[in-house]
Amino acid sequence: MFFHLFMRALRRGDEVPLFDDGEQTRDFTFCQDIVDGIVAAATYPGKGEVFNLGGGSEVSLLNAISLVEKIAGRTSKLKRFDRQKGDVRHTKARLDNAKDKLDYQPKIDLAQGLESEWQWICANSD
Repeated sequence: MFFHLFMRALRRGDEVPLFDDGEQTRDFTFCQDIVDGIVAAATYPGKGEVFNLGGGSEVSLLNAISLVEKIAGRTSKLKRFDRQKGDVRHTKARLDNAKDKLDYQPKIDLAQGLESEWQWICANSD
């Protein structure tokens, strides 16, 4: 959701809120990779197992923002705010179980996914 809001604001030249210092990390995942993982889990013959799905890499928010700016050829207007209560500093999916049992392997890396999202935003926004 962040990237959609961020890219729309970037395209319009609007400010974008940035909570904390931007060094928090996330395991960003392309939606089709998640769909593939969910379908694989739904058809898995085992019962009661838990599978963690994700993109397979840990990237800081500032690095992701920089990547979007490079793709868009624009500089964002970040409006900084304090860290939100309850926000987790670092997250990363543990894919071992999903890889072993579901043959789950993310196919779209962050740069490809962001490029695709930017193209969609440009084609579908005012």
